[in-house]
Amino acid sequence: MVIGCSIGSVAKGAAQISEHSNKKAETQHYVDWKRSDGEVYRVFVNLPNETPPEKGFPVVFVLDGNATFNAAAEFVRLNNHSPVMPRKPAIVIGIGYPLQNESAGRTFDLKRRWFDLTPPTSEPPILPFKRMQQDTPYRYGGAQRLLTWIDADVMPWLVERYPIDKEKTVLFGHSLGGLTALFSLTLELQSFRNIIAASPSLWWNEGYLKKRLDTRFNASKLNANVLILVGSEEKRFMIEDSKAVFQQLKRKGVNAKYHIISPFNHGGVMMPALSMGLQWWQPR
Repeated sequence: MVIGCSIGSVAKGAAQISEHSNKKAETQHYVDWKRSDGEVYRVFVNLPNETPPEKGFPVVFVLDGNATFNAAAEFVRLNNHSPVMPRKPAIVIGIGYPLQNESAGRTFDLKRRWFDLTPPTSEPPILPFKRMQQDTPYRYGGAQRLLTWIDADVMPWLVERYPIDKEKTVLFGHSLGGLTALFSLTLELQSFRNIIAASPSLWWNEGYLKKRLDTRFNASKLNANVLILVGSEEKRFMIEDSKAVFQQLKRKGVNAKYHIISPFNHGGVMMPALSMGLQWWQPR
C-alpha cells in the first residue's frame, strides 16, 4: 500500500495523468493515469537515491503492482547494498490500479486482472476451471493492449522524466502476469528486453501461448533473456508446462533459464520468485 498526496496533474495527448507523492517514502510516488479509452491505471515509481550512471538507471517493470511494487523496490534496494556482489541501483515501476479498500489489504482487482493479463484470441477462450465460471462474466484478452500502452506511452513518459537505460529493462509477472510477460515476447516490444515469469498460467485457453510462441516469435529480433520460475508444490501441469516452454525457448535460441523453488505452492512462490528473479537480472 502507498499512501500519498497530490503533487500535480498533466494532460498527455488524450490521457490525463495525476501525480501523487508517497508520505512514507521520499523516493516513491505514484501516477493515476487515465487513458484515452477511459481506463485508469496506477503507475508506481520508486527512484534510487544514488547518482545515475552515465547511461541511466536500469528499469524493473512489475505487473500486479499493488501486490508486488513495494517488495520489488525493497529487493532492488537490498541487492544494491549487499556486502557480497552488490547490484547496481534500478528504477522500479509497478503497473496496478486505484483500488478501493487497499488499506484493508486488498491488492488485486480480479475483474480487471483477468482482462489485462490474458492474451487476445480470435475465438472466445476455453475456460477449464470451475472457479472461472463467475456469476459476473469477466472479459478476457487485454494483454496486448496493456503491454503496448506500457511500451508506447509509459516508457516514453519515464524517459522524459528520469535517466533510464532502455537497454537494461526487465518485466516481472506471476501467474496470469507470468503468462503476459511471456506473451510480450511475441509482440517484440523493445521495452522488455528481459523476462521473469513466475508460475506462468500457460494452461490459458488450452495452451494458446505455447502455440503462439511457435508461430509468432522470432528470437533473433529481440535478443531476450528469460527466467521461468515455478513452485515445487504447484499442480503437476504447472511444472510441466513451465519446463516445456523453457525447452521451447531454448530450441529457438533464447537465453532461457528454468528453476523450481521449494517448498512453495502457486501463491506462495510469488515473492521468492520475485527476489530470485531480480538477483538473476539486476546488473552488477
